Amino acid sequence: MHRLYGTYLIHLIEVAIRSTEQSCSVKEIAEKIHAYQDRRQQANLENRVRRALKHMEEDQVVRREPKAAACNLIVYQYKLSSNE
Repeated sequence: MHRLYGTYLIHLIEVAIRSTEQSCSVKEIAEKIHAYQDRRQQANLENRVRRALKHMEEDQVVRREPKAAACNLIVYQYKLSSNE
């Protein structure tokens, strides 16, 4: 069953991920969709992207890949499950 959570936002996320060959983090995806000058607005967009990615992951549209960052920090990056 496909959920219709933020249908246009999900479309924008798919376009942003398809535009690169490699996997992208939430911040990278949000910046490709829109770069706000206000930090709070950008954080709100990142939260909405995170929520949409969670729904997309449940529907197996995207895969989440853990990437090691500095000092025991793990950053999750996302990639489409089927690159068409």
